[in-house]
Amino acid sequence: MSKHIPKTDPAHIKGLRSIAAVEITKGILVLLGAFALIILIRRDVDFQDIALSVLNFLHIDTDRRLAEKFLDALGTPRRCMRAL
Repeated sequence: MSKHIPKTDPAHIKGLRSIAAVEITKGILVLLGAFALIILIRRDVDFQDIALSVLNFLHIDTDRRLAEKFLDALGTPRRCMRAL
């Protein structure tokens, strides 16, 4: 049988607080990223240039299949936005 940990155990409470702090930090980062993306979209930024900069910074060859898919995916929303 497993031993039940009382909810008043200080180590248990400390662990729960640590997990909650990590989760709230992740949530804040996602919201900041979403706001930044909205701002970039409204300023009509060329996302393919940004993607090329990221790939070059990470030293990823742009002739690779994954990099090509990444660049194609970023080009698709731009074409759809121009149609609107």
